[in-house]
Amino acid sequence: MLWNDIKYAIRTLLKKPGFCLVAIFTFALGIGANTAIFSVVNGVVLKPLPYVEPERIIQLWEYDKRQKPTQSSISPLNFNDWRNQSQQFEHLSAYRFLSFTLTGGSQPESLRGAGVSASFLSVLGVKPALGRDFLAEEDAPGKNRVVMISNGFWRTRFEGRADVLSQTLQLNGETHNIIGVLPAGFEFPNNVELWTPLGIDVSRIERGNHFLFAIGKLNPGVQVSAAQVEMDSIAGNLEQQYPNTNTNSGINLIPLHEQIVNPTVRASLYVLLGAVGLVLLIACANVTNLLLVRATSRRKEIAVRLSIGASRWQLFRQFLTEGLLLSALGGGVGLFLAWWGVDLILSLIPNDVPRFKDINLDSRVLLFTLIASFIAGTISSVIPALYGTRLDLNHTLKESGQSVAGNSLKNGVLGVLVSAEIAIALVVLVGAGLLLTTFLRLQNVNPGFNPTNLLSAQISLPQTRYKEAEKPGAFFQKALERINNISGLESAGAVSNLPFSGSRSVSSFEVEGRPSQNSDDGFAADRRVVTPNYFKTMNIPLVEGRDVTDRDTPQTNGVIVVNQCWARTFFPNENAIGKRIQIGDEDEVELYGKPIWREVVGIVGDIKHQDLAVAEKPEMYIPYLQQSSSRMMLVARGKGDSGNLTAAIRNEVQSLDGDLPLYNIRMMDERLALSLTPQKFIAILISIFAIIALLLAIMGIYGVMAYTVEQNTREIGIRIALGAQSRNVLNMVIQQGLKLAVMGIVLGLGAAYFLAKTLSGLLYSVSATDFTTFGSIAFLLALVTVVACLVPARRATKVDPMIALRYE
Repeated sequence: MLWNDIKYAIRTLLKKPGFCLVAIFTFALGIGANTAIFSVVNGVVLKPLPYVEPERIIQLWEYDKRQKPTQSSISPLNFNDWRNQSQQFEHLSAYRFLSFTLTGGSQPESLRGAGVSASFLSVLGVKPALGRDFLAEEDAPGKNRVVMISNGFWRTRFEGRADVLSQTLQLNGETHNIIGVLPAGFEFPNNVELWTPLGIDVSRIERGNHFLFAIGKLNPGVQVSAAQVEMDSIAGNLEQQYPNTNTNSGINLIPLHEQIVNPTVRASLYVLLGAVGLVLLIACANVTNLLLVRATSRRKEIAVRLSIGASRWQLFRQFLTEGLLLSALGGGVGLFLAWWGVDLILSLIPNDVPRFKDINLDSRVLLFTLIASFIAGTISSVIPALYGTRLDLNHTLKESGQSVAGNSLKNGVLGVLVSAEIAIALVVLVGAGLLLTTFLRLQNVNPGFNPTNLLSAQISLPQTRYKEAEKPGAFFQKALERINNISGLESAGAVSNLPFSGSRSVSSFEVEGRPSQNSDDGFAADRRVVTPNYFKTMNIPLVEGRDVTDRDTPQTNGVIVVNQCWARTFFPNENAIGKRIQIGDEDEVELYGKPIWREVVGIVGDIKHQDLAVAEKPEMYIPYLQQSSSRMMLVARGKGDSGNLTAAIRNEVQSLDGDLPLYNIRMMDERLALSLTPQKFIAILISIFAIIALLLAIMGIYGVMAYTVEQNTREIGIRIALGAQSRNVLNMVIQQGLKLAVMGIVLGLGAAYFLAKTLSGLLYSVSATDFTTFGSIAFLLALVTVVACLVPARRATKVDPMIALRYE
């Protein structure tokens, strides 16, 4: 019976190829857009992490209860206590990010690495594809000269050779034996290529030093809430044991999946999925209108079939089959559009979007397409099926063709559907307008420095050759002397954490004469190590006091430069110049032998560091000769195009140390542009979907008005015969269209008002209820309604009264 319905539907639809193509293409647009976005949501949010029992894997953080951020790095000594005292975790493992300089080739190369404790792979449930895991005894200083490599590194560097386990790598000037190759696709954490044992000597580390990260696997059946209670208890015990370092120190547990896919990414993707869902509703409304018109033209056929014995259920099923056949064909074409759309999305997707490599058209996406096609076909078919099968047989069989057709508009179904399309389109357009405004306004935000013609590059000094605390400063002093003599270069400097480079360092500090660590008013700020000329090169203004100089050495008094936000925050009613603070971190203690007091000698302008949408933060700048830093970012401003400075800077650096690579090389305006990629990504995609929604709405308005003109040809002819002018007929048709538009705009503004509130977390410098956006979108829809009505309206003005009066 079903097969008979399908065969009859095919024969019937083939009689109207134009109708079929329009319906299939409309479905394809809606279903294809939904499939493409769902493939992104599926790959990033819905797919489980590629580890064994990923729901049991937890990311652990330390945090200061007095400060807002609840995710800070971990003290190695605290981590050891967690591991010894916790009963809720099967494994706990620590790791840290490392930068390796690989030598032995034609050029030194910088590689991203991680130092991990021996249970690291056990937490994730991952086993090496070749070789073995780290041994517990290798997690000690001097015994950790072994390395596991990523599958990609094995294939590119060693061409996938099986004898890789007998090879060695020269990393930071030391020989490391390769003991294992990890499975393809494994790059945790954060696209790492090399893994070595941590090898930390905890006897030489203060409890106040925080530089580790931690993950753990819960025991089977243990809930995160239970583990959190246990860790809160452990944190309380450590606070009592070590009040000087652990007062107000808490432990935060976050499921690893939630940690990797942060709330902002989730919200952005769900907004896009909601937008394309609305586009699909518009497509369904359009197809419903098409099927309604078609059902109207078939009422006499349906009446005849009912009169000779067909049941209403059989005819209802036939309408449903036709709609589902159209949606299935539309889904097939939509799948092809989605395949192309996914490639487009991957070309636009920000590099920092997690798990983007998992985005593909897999079986789950295919199932989604099938379900979306079924739902779309069903939604679009039900109203035409109900209307087409509820007939008064006697009345319908006696009706003329024109009067039969005219009955379809008695209940205003077509008009209601068009108004709904306009309302939905308005919601999507308002969302797109708000997000596009956010992106445009972010582009005009002043970052606090001038990125034009500004080149940046990173240098990391291997600790094996620069062990003494004075050596990094001496190296960068010589390097900058050489670099500043390069022809065509205006100035050059260096900083430990460059804006928009992805790195940040926060330090707590004490203020002389104020209560310190046991106060609830804890002091903390971003900390940078800078060289002379850094502020000049970046064009960061010196507001008060002086810059750092090469005279600021370990033999002179400790000094520090702060930004205006720091001065406002910690000395709101005083002049910060001359105030003294103490940071006392590990590098400073290594250089001076003890914590020192630093005097504020300068105040510089505020800058944006990580996000143009985030307010400026308090920042401290320490002279590079008074704070050991083996990793620095060079900045060089050219007098013209700075792109050709890279080779010259590399030559000067390698003239001092031939084994040092210059890496992470970018122009600063490029870094700024990359920081806006997430906003650009969502703005572009939702704008594309808004345009599709607008086009579908225009098609819907045009189709209904063209149909209305056709069905009212006789009435229009009579009006013209009685003296109506062309402009009267034109106004009549346009007014009918505008009535539908106004109804849809009113409904859409109400819905957009509430739905736009959900976007507030993604907006910058624009209200979720921005009058300009709402008003301009409403005006745009009214305008396109008039445009969509013009062709049917002009056709109405050309009706010949004599032909119209003989129309039936």
